[in-house]
Amino acid sequence: MTTPKDLTIPSLFATTVARVGEQPAVGIICDGELSWKNWRQVDADVRRVIAGLQAAGVKTTDRVVQFAPNSYEWILTDLAILSLGAVHVPLHASLPSAQAAEQLQLADATLLVVANQPSFLKSENVICVTHSDSLRHSSNPQSPVPNPQFTDLATILFTSGTTGHPRGVMLSHGNLATNAIATTEAVGSPHEETRLCFLPLSHIYARTCDLYTWIARGTRIVLAENRDTILRDCQLVQPTVLNGVPYFYHKVA
Repeated sequence: MTTPKDLTIPSLFATTVARVGEQPAVGIICDGELSWKNWRQVDADVRRVIAGLQAAGVKTTDRVVQFAPNSYEWILTDLAILSLGAVHVPLHASLPSAQAAEQLQLADATLLVVANQPSFLKSENVICVTHSDSLRHSSNPQSPVPNPQFTDLATILFTSGTTGHPRGVMLSHGNLATNAIATTEAVGSPHEETRLCFLPLSHIYARTCDLYTWIARGTRIVLAENRDTILRDCQLVQPTVLNGVPYFYHKVA
């Protein structure tokens, strides 16, 4: 186990890549077909996104907003932002344009990363890149990648706004990493686990209990193709771990 001062999501990721690099890591479902990337392939793709973010001018402590639904590229972008010591500000993909634009302004972002360019961007003074743009770079970052610390700010998460105006919650690298490890230790599951992830990664529940516990454990995660294919994807993947919310189980029942 790394010491607390070194404990970050990028350090957990690097440890896992070194330990189980050739093993399957991420399952991607496209048109009902499942394909896999191993940990070393994920690491190489993260490095390409790091290079893309550097080319766009992202530096340590810059705030980078991501406005996109779950995808393999979402995971790469998250890991790349954190590896650069920048601050990841994910917006919920279901947000209306007006709310997304407002939260983009509140975040004081340097860069906006999107799956597809949103219409509201015309009125915003911020650089925008798509997931595909950020992957069109060599596998090597242009300059040395910083080493974020335990106490450094890692992410800002906007609350849902159901109890008032949305607020930006600031979480450190230590918050994210220790919560992932504590969740893993509390729940406990076979080391050969396969997770099916369908909850939005922009929410801290899925981000901690699916994404970061997967990184800490070095197991397998599969992203559901979309919300309408979850039951089909369960049959396809045969997951051993499934994180859901009451609404999902009510729908199943």
